[in-house]
Amino acid sequence: MEVSGLDNKDLHLVKNHATALKKHFEMGKGHGFWIFKSRVVKNNLYLIKSVTVNGKFCNNLQALSELMAWIEISTRIKNLGDLWKGITTPPMGNVVLQCAAYRNLCKPIEQALALHDRIEEIRRTCRNYPGIRLPAWHFQDEVQAFGKALNALNLEEEFATTQQVFTTFAELLTDFANSVHSHASTRQLLRAVNERDGELYLNTYDILSSLHTSANEYNYACDVNRRFHTCAPLTCDRYDKSYSEPAWNEHFKVFEEAWIWAKTDRWLDEVSDKERPKRIRRALENSVLRERDALKNLAALKAWQHCISRMGEEERMALEAWQLAVGHTNRDKKKNVEYWREIARQRMDECRRSVPAWVMPLYQVVQTVQAKKNAFDVVIVDEASQSSSIALLLRYIADKTIVVGDDKQITPSYIGIDLNQAHFLRRKYLYDIPYAEALLPERENSLFSEARLRFGNPLQLREHFRCMPEIIQFSNNISYTTDPLIPLRQYGADRLDPIRTVHVKEGYRKGSSGDIENPPEAEAIVMQIAECCEDPAYDGKTFGVISLMRSRQAELINSLLLGKSGIGAQEMEKRRLVCGQPYDFQGDERDVIRNVSMKIRHFFKEFRLSR
Repeated sequence: MEVSGLDNKDLHLVKNHATALKKHFEMGKGHGFWIFKSRVVKNNLYLIKSVTVNGKFCNNLQALSELMAWIEISTRIKNLGDLWKGITTPPMGNVVLQCAAYRNLCKPIEQALALHDRIEEIRRTCRNYPGIRLPAWHFQDEVQAFGKALNALNLEEEFATTQQVFTTFAELLTDFANSVHSHASTRQLLRAVNERDGELYLNTYDILSSLHTSANEYNYACDVNRRFHTCAPLTCDRYDKSYSEPAWNEHFKVFEEAWIWAKTDRWLDEVSDKERPKRIRRALENSVLRERDALKNLAALKAWQHCISRMGEEERMALEAWQLAVGHTNRDKKKNVEYWREIARQRMDECRRSVPAWVMPLYQVVQTVQAKKNAFDVVIVDEASQSSSIALLLRYIADKTIVVGDDKQITPSYIGIDLNQAHFLRRKYLYDIPYAEALLPERENSLFSEARLRFGNPLQLREHFRCMPEIIQFSNNISYTTDPLIPLRQYGADRLDPIRTVHVKEGYRKGSSGDIENPPEAEAIVMQIAECCEDPAYDGKTFGVISLMRSRQAELINSLLLGKSGIGAQEMEKRRLVCGQPYDFQGDERDVIRNVSMKIRHFFKEFRLSR
């Protein structure tokens, strides 16, 4: 780069003038003309008219930038020359030659500094070893001797490390050679290590490698034999007994075709098996039951987890105290019963919010819940057709009430209540209550009928999932003629007979009122239940026996089932077998129900509901 027109001007001042003029041009301003030139242009006019860079005037941004770069380089070259004065003669010539000369001058200095750093590093390392004497670093012989000493020390350390490796290896080999499972080659390997015999070690190692390969091949053969025995045990046993016979080579050539033939033959046997669909259907039903139980258990566990997570120490103590008070109420039949009931009500009020859902019979609600408005957010009354008007208190203690029931099913039991006295009390206290007669302890009056009267428009659930269509139709013919139930139960061709009527010819009635029984009929039922328990078609089925004439017949059947001719308590528990009256089964379910009529013609019916 050639620059002219500066003469002997101060380069630092020229650089400032060029910087100011460059900023002027960068702002988009021009040279101006005549007396209208800006002050920056006037003060630095010599740069535009006199100074050139490579033969071009500095009247634009590029030329000014090149001039400023030249001034920066020239200034640094001059400073380098000032630094090297007194040490050597500064180089002359153009900038490129001077830079190359200065690099050559710096190389010995860089090498000397690197050597100095290396010496300092050695000194810091040797401070930890007091016995080491450092050489005179300006004598080459002493430095070389010091290097040989260090190399010898490194060799000694490497030898000690290697010796330790051999010693440890030899100890391991000795322990293994003295064990029960060692091979003869192990002692050869130990001798090779102790004697440092490389050739013996290599030969022994080759032998061990061969043995290892053979062991892998043997393990693979054992795995193949195990899989062979899993899929074809009989053929595998014959092969194990006669594997050396040449005929097996021919057998294995057509093994794949024979395997396909065997699979096809097995498939034909399965598809032609008439019992297979039944087994598959039973297995599917059992899977559905297990899935339902798993979902039920999962929901219960998650509900308990949620309940426990939101329960604090105060709620826990209140819940424990409530349980203790309820226990006293059940045990102390007369003494302090009312006291403990009041305590139970108080503790219930304290712990009620910690448990998201309470399941209690009506009498326990009366005993343990304080009668105050909106004590619960929602109350669900199940089997409301069996609840009397006493259950109306639930409407008071709940913000919302869901009444679930069926007026076609059994009604409340008003035993020991004087109807005339109930009419007297209605006229005296409920004279201003509309339709108060619906609250009387009549057979057809229940919480469900009261809710239907007061609110109307019930939500009717007509889909029925439990029973077979024939049983649903039997119920429709009796009770649901206008709004029949819709059976949704799926079943196959091998299902059990939904309804079977059996006539016990030798049956007779014995006793009167609540003590009526029919021994021949009871014996026939017990015999039939025993036969069903032995029948594979009833595997996993649950049973129930309903007596329509009080409880004496049910008690007789239950005693016979527990007797010598019956199925025993264990089988009854397995089948969930209960003998009772319709009230005992309300809301419950069984796979097979035996309904004992005990009418004049002595019939009993079996309603089989395949779950």
